[in-house]
Amino acid sequence: MHQRTLFTRTPYQGLDWDRFCGFLDTEQDEFSAIQDWMLAEQLQLLRNSPLSERLLPRADIETVEEFREKVPLSTYEDYADVLKPGADRLLPAAPYCWAYTTYGAGESKWIPYTRNGFEQFLDSVMASLLIAAADEPGHVNVHAGDVVMYNVPPRPYLCGLAAPGMKEKFGLAGVLDPIVAEKLEFKDRISAAFKEALKTRVDLIISMTSVLLKTGELLEGHASDAGAGRNRSDLNHRALGRIARAKLKSALKRQPIRPRDLWHPKGIVGWGLDTSCSRDKVAEYWGSQPYEIYASTEGGVMGVQPVDGRGILFNPRADFFELIPEADLDSLDQPSNSVPRTLLPSEAEPGGRYEVVITNFYGMPLVRYRTGSLIRFMPAEAVGTTHRTRFEVIGRSDQRIDIAGFTRIDEKTVWEALRLADTPFTDWAMTSERTEDGTILHIYGEPCANSDLAGISDRIHEALRRVDPLYRDLESMLDIRPLRSTVLPVGSFSRYYELKRAAGAPLTARRPASMNADASVIADLNSAAREVEKLAA
Repeated sequence: MHQRTLFTRTPYQGLDWDRFCGFLDTEQDEFSAIQDWMLAEQLQLLRNSPLSERLLPRADIETVEEFREKVPLSTYEDYADVLKPGADRLLPAAPYCWAYTTYGAGESKWIPYTRNGFEQFLDSVMASLLIAAADEPGHVNVHAGDVVMYNVPPRPYLCGLAAPGMKEKFGLAGVLDPIVAEKLEFKDRISAAFKEALKTRVDLIISMTSVLLKTGELLEGHASDAGAGRNRSDLNHRALGRIARAKLKSALKRQPIRPRDLWHPKGIVGWGLDTSCSRDKVAEYWGSQPYEIYASTEGGVMGVQPVDGRGILFNPRADFFELIPEADLDSLDQPSNSVPRTLLPSEAEPGGRYEVVITNFYGMPLVRYRTGSLIRFMPAEAVGTTHRTRFEVIGRSDQRIDIAGFTRIDEKTVWEALRLADTPFTDWAMTSERTEDGTILHIYGEPCANSDLAGISDRIHEALRRVDPLYRDLESMLDIRPLRSTVLPVGSFSRYYELKRAAGAPLTARRPASMNADASVIADLNSAAREVEKLAA
């Protein structure tokens, strides 16, 4: 279900930094005041909806403190029978569009966006683009007519809804028309975008970071073919001139033609847990590092990376934010009649790790909703300011891997270890497995071609020791060395994707989870790897 036409006016002709990015400069007191005010408005909308009967206590709630003390935490299961296209009458406000994703074992998850909620989402995407393109705070370097490479899945995924929305509201056209691009398979879309971008330009890029790396890899191949004179039949003079200049640059640098030799994007916006660890690799392909957004289908764009590139700041107008301390997460799985304690962002400790809880604004339905997203607040000295506490995303609270009850490995830690170990994995999945020797930590990785794989397990193990003191103590105190690695043939994850696509799996289920993948998923991945080996034999 796609959105209706939202804007009857012409796209913005001028963008004001303060309108979109002013929240970056809010002090903590102002941040809290905005949150309290918007929560009060949201509670009024909730009280007038049938959904309030299951989410809110009968007693009136007058303050933020009462809200946090009396309203229980929720998960998607609490809404699953209500949040479906067509169930509009049960919601606090009429939906403008429905965003889709999956959870668990491929179960559908639908989130309704009101008109105001979707506008806020688009404004937040614009804020991230302004930040990514700026030389300094206040510098507006995004304009109607800019050409964007949207590496996003199709509608009704939220980021798929964003592409036509950004074109309609702000005049940011895609290299390919978003409605046309969404009908193409990934590799076909990249090939078509490559040819079109050669004829025009790429001003901005919006992409999940892992997809951006894969796109860079594929475009490098297309560029090399074009530089060698292949696949040039439908290119115009501008495209051929661009290729000639790129070929000269690459020859001088003695390296293959890369996307950065062909285009010079003003800004790149990325998301995903690998963003902070993959910035340099992205820059190798594209010439600049991505700016990170903190986003989800349920909460929209909840935070952005400031211009200085250090940490992420919550947007106080996105959702109402609460935090569950990591130490309290296990107790939430135990039956209890009490409402678990949470903290506000102003109460977070530097270095503290928390699961994020959100309450939607703008008449959207989620109340004290556990996102499962795990963040760590950064010390002031790490970001060079005490203005407002910044954070980094480190994984999911439901995907940490427990080792001997001694440490829990999260996805961000693994990414950092792979970077330190100079591991050439382009895709990977880590899980815990039971063996005769006890529980092991097993990583299945696919390297890029012609990689140095010597001592790969030892390299990753030593890197994990460096980034996780409790992992280091497993060996020094308990004589446990849990890591095992399996190197899969190049093409294994792509084959897994194709098999899942052919079986009708939704887009989000066509790639193994990076952390704690189910045993059946690992079995299917190994099966895909065997098929690749047979084809190569």
